[in-house]
Amino acid sequence: METRPHNLMSLFRQNVRFVVPRFQRSYVWTRETNWEPLWDDVLAALESVSDEGAPPHFLGAMVVDQQRARTGTTQVRHVIDGQQRLVTLQLLLAAARDVAVEFAVPDKYRAALTKLTVNDDEMSTDPIDVFKVWPTNVDRQPLRDAMSAGSPAEVEALYPDDRPTIVQAYLFFVDQVRAWAGPMSATGRLDAFDRLVATPRQAGVRLREQLVVRGWVCHDGFDGPPSSGRVISECYPYTTLVGVAELGYHHDGQRPRYKRKPKKCPAAQWRPKRAACCDDLVQRLVGLERVDPPLRLRSHPLTSDLLTASPLDDRLSLDAAICAWTAALWHRHGLTRCQVLGLPNPDGTPAATVIAPAVDNQRCTRQPAIEPHSGRAVRLPGFG
Repeated sequence: METRPHNLMSLFRQNVRFVVPRFQRSYVWTRETNWEPLWDDVLAALESVSDEGAPPHFLGAMVVDQQRARTGTTQVRHVIDGQQRLVTLQLLLAAARDVAVEFAVPDKYRAALTKLTVNDDEMSTDPIDVFKVWPTNVDRQPLRDAMSAGSPAEVEALYPDDRPTIVQAYLFFVDQVRAWAGPMSATGRLDAFDRLVATPRQAGVRLREQLVVRGWVCHDGFDGPPSSGRVISECYPYTTLVGVAELGYHHDGQRPRYKRKPKKCPAAQWRPKRAACCDDLVQRLVGLERVDPPLRLRSHPLTSDLLTASPLDDRLSLDAAICAWTAALWHRHGLTRCQVLGLPNPDGTPAATVIAPAVDNQRCTRQPAIEPHSGRAVRLPGFG
């Protein structure tokens, strides 16, 4: 027996098919026990990346048995131990690959993710050789669909109800990658607004197109909230939470940890801690009933449910309530209580911006921007 360490690149970048023998059990990993801890480990690894690279992160051991390859086929290794992890890693990489297409990530990164999820052995004549991992019979069709449908929407269309566990895993990681990549526009690494405008596969684009047909327009906020008309602007729940004085996060130095695991928190302890963070956040939001404008969670059945059960698995309703209230705060108080993160486009087209509530010591100080259409340098309200 030969023992060697591998990273994801060395494991999946070569043309090889990891085949799960028939005597092995089917795919049984679940969200709470396996997918969420794995994703937390991935986030921890991503957050530890520096200019010197990323430190090694152990994902577990595998036992494989190399098989004699037939002419015209890709080399095969039977998976004796580790098939659940291998299948899950492939689903995670496929989710990242498909979300990269949605977000219009540069081709070289999409090509790299494709290389990790698709074999391209030109000498192979077997169509199933394209798959890096080939599970037991019951899981083969769901895996084939998740890996090769081309987009999350196509996978959802193939399985509108009673989704196999493999499909559930793929869609779980799609949601996680979207949630991780979306807020990056606030730091300049990705531009969510440009993705919204330019990427036709995103649900946000379809929503925007329908709203535009109904008279809505994109507004970057540099002139403050419009006094009339129907407008679309962008905000993030996290920037609202840390920028609203009444919620107290800026005062006590805490961060709202209802989404991302702290680096030093063991994965096994994260779910109960996150549940406590969610409950604490809801109680802070209840206090917004007494501010102007008020946030009344009890006014709608969906948000009212957040008061009677932990919102751990219903963070979409929680985020929706925060964003809706941010829109009301922006409309009521404008640049007095909010700032605009971003810079205007010189040609006057809508810029990539985020409407962010902020206390005084959080306001950004930026270089004077260029006034659209004039070329004159101006200092924008809300930028110090």
